[in-house]
Amino acid sequence: MIKYSEKIASELLERIACGETLVQIERDENMPARRTVMKWKRNPKLMVGDQTFPEAYREAKRDQADHYAELINTDALELDKRLDGTRNDNTIVQAMRLKIDALKWTASKLNPMAYGEKLQHSNDPENPVTINLIDYSKVVATIPRAVNRTLEHLPEEKDDPNSDTPQLRAETI
Repeated sequence: MIKYSEKIASELLERIACGETLVQIERDENMPARRTVMKWKRNPKLMVGDQTFPEAYREAKRDQADHYAELINTDALELDKRLDGTRNDNTIVQAMRLKIDALKWTASKLNPMAYGEKLQHSNDPENPVTINLIDYSKVVATIPRAVNRTLEHLPEEKDDPNSDTPQLRAETI
């Protein structure tokens, strides 16, 4: 197990920000295993510069999402260079679609504020948010009367000495 050092942490975070995954990074014998990084990620006492490791890790993951978004744009813009008019063009397009979809999904999970699905909850003039406040005190006040009326119509049950089940008795509240 590799011990924490600011130098190793900085290199790890830089590699993450540049798009490498922990699976790729842990293949390097000079880098910590994924399990070790997960422990560091939960330890707010570890520092990298003026940030805690957990803060720096979150920032590196946001940067990784930006990197993936840039890869998507680059691949999409350069697709025409890969197409040469042969019958293999469809295979190339399908492979690029798969790659782009995977990168889009990953970017949306790493940085949902920037790349996730946009949900608008307010400030939409066509669909304003309305809040209906209900005064339940009047409803609650009627409950005892409703219960009493219901109990009045229940048949009286006699206790069965052989039964373990308690019997309901109509009593006025």
